[in-house]
Amino acid sequence: MCEHEVWPEVVRVHSANPVGVEWLTGMVDRYRP
Repeated sequence: MCEHEVWPEVVRVHSANPVGVEWLTGMVDRYRP
């Protein structure tokens, strides 16, 4: 999504890894229009 600038209306992050969730939500917050 970040590379192709295509974003769904709602972005949900599902992970059992708290560090991974933090990293992914940071990417969404940074690159989502």
